[in-house]
Amino acid sequence: MVSAVVSYAAPHMRAMVDHRPATMPTIPGQGAFGAVHEIVRLLEADPTTDWRKVNLAAPRVHLIDMNEVTLRPVAAQRGVEGGIEIAVTGDGRTLDAIRRMVPAHAQELDRFPIGQPGPRR
Repeated sequence: MVSAVVSYAAPHMRAMVDHRPATMPTIPGQGAFGAVHEIVRLLEADPTTDWRKVNLAAPRVHLIDMNEVTLRPVAAQRGVEGGIEIAVTGDGRTLDAIRRMVPAHAQELDRFPIGQPGPRR
């Protein structure tokens, strides 16, 4: 099933992005679609990709969780020494996504110094 989806999705995505006039946007307009497009593009560029083993459902679930945590919780921000603290709350699907996403992403955010792009070394 995955290889059938991929073989349909890859040409469809190429048609939407690669053949646009130069005056048109080149990044897909919806963030999750753009992320999946980028994954497919990277896999297509890798001659060792075994499409029978590709699982686009996993990043899709992750992107759904990211969307849920970004758009649906109640968020309360407050200043703390050296930065900010944001408390996010929700219920149901939103709470489940918060529990999956916040611990891993908080660790990733901690790698970035305040006011400077890029991870801390």
